[in-house]
Formats: sequence, C-alpha cells, structure tokens
Amino acid sequence: MGEHNVDYNFFGGPNNFSKWMDVHTNASCPLTERSNIENLVGQFASGMTNLLGNLVHGWTAMSGGDGEEVANQFRSFVRGGTSRPTGSRARYDHNDS
Repeated sequence: MGEHNVDYNFFGGPNNFSKWMDVHTNASCPLTERSNIENLVGQFASGMTNLLGNLVHGWTAMSGGDGEEVANQFRSFVRGGTSRPTGSRARYDHNDS
C-alpha cells in the first residue's frame, strides 16, 4: 500500500493532505505512528472519494423520479432516521435520532 495508490484530489493534492494531517494529528503522536496513520487515512479517503464518485455517477444516470426517491432515502440515512444492520445475522435496530 504505497503512496502511489492514494488519490489525494479530495485534499487538493499530497501537500494539502500533509497540512490537513498536521492540523488533525495529536502533538504527542510519534513520527513512525503518524506515517502509518497517514497512509491508512490516505487509503481510506481515496476509497471514499472513489465510492462517492461512483455514487454520483450512478445517481445522475437515474431518471428524475428515481433519482428523487433515492435522494430522499439518502437524506433519511444521513440524518440517522433509518434502520441499519447491527450484526452479521441481518438484525436491525431502528434509529430515530
């Protein structure tokens, strides 16, 4: 998992990612730990950027009515008012918060 696999576009490039990490890293974090965490966060952010891009691509390919229905479901999920699986046996908890 080298740095070459990470898409830093969300942060405006690798230099801005380092600045973002500077702001959010605890001052007591050792340099070796930070390097490992930086790689992991970079991989995660890259994956999320890719996932979000795929979501937008699929969403914008839908017809108007379908897109609006998905948008309403997405809003409900983002606000936390949806059922989410809580375990590997497909049990659900309802969250109205």
